Amino acid sequence: MRTAGNVIGQYELGSIEYAVEHLNVKLIMVLGHGNCGAVTAYMHSDGHSEGNAIDSIMNNIQNNSCVQNLSSNDRNVLSQVINANIMGNVELLKNTQMLQNYTKNQGLIIVGALYDMNDGKVMILKK
Repeated sequence: MRTAGNVIGQYELGSIEYAVEHLNVKLIMVLGHGNCGAVTAYMHSDGHSEGNAIDSIMNNIQNNSCVQNLSSNDRNVLSQVINANIMGNVELLKNTQMLQNYTKNQGLIIVGALYDMNDGKVMILKK
């Protein structure tokens, strides 16, 4: 599924869990891309709420554990924030009880990756 900023809310998580449990999905890839517009918008936001649904995307990125753990210098580097956002969503999935069970007992793999829109290559990210 595609979401702006590859954010994961309850509907997305429910869809992922359904795919794993009922469709026997064995690989979940959180795929971000370079020059992500949603992450760029987050980086340039001043925390001012516009009162629309886009705020939930900005809040999701802001509350991402790996984004929060970036140094102040890295929070100003788009590629660093994009990668942290991807890996934070990987952690979110890996820490979900249902997906943990499938990872341990059914061979489910959860990875983060970055798509380069210039050359079409996908690079698996390491924590």
